[in-house]
Amino acid sequence: MNIINFSAGPCQLNKKLLEIASKDIINYNQTGISICELSHHTELWKDLYKETVANCIEFLQIPESHDCFFMNGGGTHQFSAICCNLCNSRSKIQVLVTGFWSQKASLELSKFCKVVIVHKESDLVDSCEYEFTYYCENETTIGFEFRNGLNFNPINHFLVCDMCSILGSKIVDIKKYGVIFSSLSKNLGISGSTLIIANKELLSNKNSRNIENIPIVMDWYPYLNLNGPTPSIMSIYMTGLNVKRMIERGGLQYYDNLSIFKSNLFYEYIDNSNGFYFNNIPKQHRSRTNITFSVKDSQNISSLFTNKAKLNGFIGTAHHPSNPDKGCRISLYNSLELDELTQFINFMESFKIDFEKNSLNYIEHIN
Repeated sequence: MNIINFSAGPCQLNKKLLEIASKDIINYNQTGISICELSHHTELWKDLYKETVANCIEFLQIPESHDCFFMNGGGTHQFSAICCNLCNSRSKIQVLVTGFWSQKASLELSKFCKVVIVHKESDLVDSCEYEFTYYCENETTIGFEFRNGLNFNPINHFLVCDMCSILGSKIVDIKKYGVIFSSLSKNLGISGSTLIIANKELLSNKNSRNIENIPIVMDWYPYLNLNGPTPSIMSIYMTGLNVKRMIERGGLQYYDNLSIFKSNLFYEYIDNSNGFYFNNIPKQHRSRTNITFSVKDSQNISSLFTNKAKLNGFIGTAHHPSNPDKGCRISLYNSLELDELTQFINFMESFKIDFEKNSLNYIEHIN
């Protein structure tokens, strides 16, 4: 049975890339050693790293005003690292909380500085009393996205954005941000590292913010200069393969168009299912990469649906544990092909038809 992975992360990977990687795990670049054994002190590693960074700059359309680099750990790691590198205990920051991940970030950020929480975009304040404003572009757990970016461009402080589940699937005006971070395990590669994109001027002003005693695992600067702790070589290597492939397929514009097309196709299907499937997120904030939906307004039927889906080769369709709706969720990251989504929609239609014909049998099965 062919398996199609809709997991919110780690994401499904292209099979051809996995075949390339499987060979390099045995013998990387004809060195006779595995990519997993490659020393981070070698020129071969430094060349691989620099090529991967260059490809990320090209693919993500990162302007010359910004640097990008990889750091060990996932996106959650950056909740702490952001404050360690950008402010001190006397600093005040503004956090827009729209879901699970921004709420979790606010709790971590509050350990290091003063946090002011707002829940509506319209309540954000452009004030010099804040070091920065923090928000999450796409809340993975509930499928809430600022589809056109945040309509807030402060001039008295800078923006910090969690783009973990959206970077690489949409065109972003990076110049408007002080810092963007994204774990690699969504659109870009595999888990183990996070990509940091930061304004060069902001990075150069570290000393002016009176930041001292940053733990080395949190400090951006050694990573930026390739002097940090031992890097997660495999995750950066896989990102290099994946980003190179995405450039060859048409670059960011191609994936921006594709993500819009895939998500519109799915939303159109559930919106036209006469209420059998439905999504509760306002249309202007429906996520293009992480789509939540329920089946017949029933947690039990939604659970039955995810079990049936798994038996038919569609995995990773269950809700996030924090989602109160307890429905279903699929993730349409870049490596998930259009025909794979079409197969899933066909399964959904078959499930719907079968349920409507045999609803009593389904209800008895649930009970």
